[in-house]
Amino acid sequence: MRRLGGGRGGLLVLTGQDPVARRELLRAIQERAEENRIETIRVRVHPLDAVAPFSALLPWFARWYDPELERAHRPKTQLDSSFFTALAGLLSVLPEGGRSGGEQGRSGGPDGGADKEAPPPLGPEEVRTELLSLVERRTHQGPALVTIEAAEFLDGASRDWLAFMAPRLPELPVVIVASLDPGSASYHRWRGDFAQVSTTWERWPPEGSARHREPPLSERLRGLSPSAREALGAVVVAGPEARESVLEESLAWPRERLAAALQEAQRAGWIEPDGEGWALLDSRLYPDLAGTLEPALRRKLHRAIGDTILRLGRNPQGALLFRLGEHLAEAGETVAAAERLEKAASEADLWGSPELAEAALQRALSLLNGKKGEEAERWEERLYGHLAETRILSSDAKGAAEAYTRALALSRDRGGEPVEWARYVAGLARAEIHLGGDPEELLRKTLAQVEGRSKEIESTLLSSLALLYRERGRGPEAMDTAERASLLADQSDDIALRVNTHDGAASAYFFGGAMSDLRRAREHLERALSYREALEGTPDAHLNAVVLDALSHVELALGRPAEAARHGTEALRVARTVGTRSCLLLIMSNQAELRIELGDLSQARELAQVVRQLCDRYSLGDMDADRQQLLLVEGRLAGARGAFGPARERLLQLVAASEKSGTRHFLGQALVHLASLHADRGDLPGARTYLERLDRDGLRSSVPGITRPRLERVEARVRAAPAISAQRDDRASP
Repeated sequence: MRRLGGGRGGLLVLTGQDPVARRELLRAIQERAEENRIETIRVRVHPLDAVAPFSALLPWFARWYDPELERAHRPKTQLDSSFFTALAGLLSVLPEGGRSGGEQGRSGGPDGGADKEAPPPLGPEEVRTELLSLVERRTHQGPALVTIEAAEFLDGASRDWLAFMAPRLPELPVVIVASLDPGSASYHRWRGDFAQVSTTWERWPPEGSARHREPPLSERLRGLSPSAREALGAVVVAGPEARESVLEESLAWPRERLAAALQEAQRAGWIEPDGEGWALLDSRLYPDLAGTLEPALRRKLHRAIGDTILRLGRNPQGALLFRLGEHLAEAGETVAAAERLEKAASEADLWGSPELAEAALQRALSLLNGKKGEEAERWEERLYGHLAETRILSSDAKGAAEAYTRALALSRDRGGEPVEWARYVAGLARAEIHLGGDPEELLRKTLAQVEGRSKEIESTLLSSLALLYRERGRGPEAMDTAERASLLADQSDDIALRVNTHDGAASAYFFGGAMSDLRRAREHLERALSYREALEGTPDAHLNAVVLDALSHVELALGRPAEAARHGTEALRVARTVGTRSCLLLIMSNQAELRIELGDLSQARELAQVVRQLCDRYSLGDMDADRQQLLLVEGRLAGARGAFGPARERLLQLVAASEKSGTRHFLGQALVHLASLHADRGDLPGARTYLERLDRDGLRSSVPGITRPRLERVEARVRAAPAISAQRDDRASP
């Protein structure tokens, strides 16, 4: 209290062996704060809160969110408070500045409606900083005490945030008191996090004082009536959802009977009111009490509570979806649990959080592991397919290939027709292409098996084959195959497929080397852009950013810089509004390169810095296309600033990475820009070395249209070098 009175705070971890004394001390601290008119926030953690990031701390953040304060702090933007309440568990992808209108609307939040423009999602470091900012703004109104009961059940993201906050709290009028059971599995992990930054009370009460002794649970429970014991069991199983409406519907009791049973459990010291619901007085007892329930009763309660959440919640989201999955899993409804967890993964995908999506999918797969039956097997296949797509979003080509391979094997094992599993072949082929593989035979064989049976599947396979041809420098084959894919896609009702296919066809023409046809590339992109309105407001809206970005580069290659800049700016805006992480990386990298061509080095540098931060944060390897694009941009940016050494270093790193991954168009561009770098320095023999390798390795056809003018200029200078030397010799002769 003295610290708070002096405007200072801190983190205190209570780890005494006596749980009753620890609880009483926590309550005494709360009462003292309230007596001193200090705002007190109580956070009670349930074991189920560990399933999704920040689940237990979310009510605290929601309470401190103030729209007027937020608008005053950030006058150009606004944070939708429903983000905190409707999307629990997705806080780990909090958009820049803590603002979320557009994203929340797409995720089906209660307020609906998307902002015209929302910033891109951030990673863990920005989330922690933004939450610190939220705390700082709120504490301008006075000191506060936050108590966290049963902190051993906190999720990793919450623990990380508290460790991040601890050294900063002495400068803020906030004291956080976390009660931790030293006998829990997470105790040593906590101690490692906080040993250097917090005060820890190892023993409480002090030696020599009276210690509390509690009788065994079975003895204490015998004092309750059957109704009170069952109501207590329902509170334990419901956990964070233990509102009276949920308990009443789950137990199917008259309201009077439920009220009497809850009051009896309260008088016996088991539960207490907690907001709109009920919670155990001692949070650490949730697992122990759940273990005392008869298995049949426990399954019955989990099933009833899961059904009630679905009826009352209608459209559960975020952390609630994770917890619902756990309820259904405990009830033995494995497939239903997997379905809910996959829905949680889909939400996380929309929010640009592939890590959270992967966690949900892995949990669902663990539930299905070893389960027999056609429905379970179909779900396992579907989940592996979803997992592969999620890994693509996080730029994990190797992991995606593994998941696609597993989905393909499961589909074949259960006797699926080629038209059912061919989409896995298309995805697997794309992943292998990024890894330097050659899946041509697999694609051709699968195409023969599905020919005439599905225009959508055939078009998808042809697009993958066109990508392979493009990467291998087989320009004419890439263009022809991409045209076939486009014709089939246009006969489909799948708008996203049409857009993707036309974008792929444009890429084939753009990267066609000597055979490139920029006007035909623009025609395909304009065709893709004609579907822009149909994509807006859908999960595929980010494709509009991809198309606009590609169009900006085509326009620049056609000599239309004003149009290129206009489309590029719009691509960035759309990507920031609806783009996934991989989409943002792609657009920002490409637009940085475009800005270099336009001579806007300042913006190019800003974009490159953001891409570097994102790549470093998520540990993307050098075989990843985003990392290679970044190396190209940084090399070109350094060269444009006249920094020969750093430019050459980055471009040589790109050569090594593209050789390893087999991405020929990056290798071709690296060689062209290395030749240009040496030529600009006057080292024409060095430039000639890189140009000769370009021809020796057959990479000339992989150079995109936007780079070809630079290649032609460098070649002209190298060809002119002997003639210039001869003229100099003639002038020097007597």
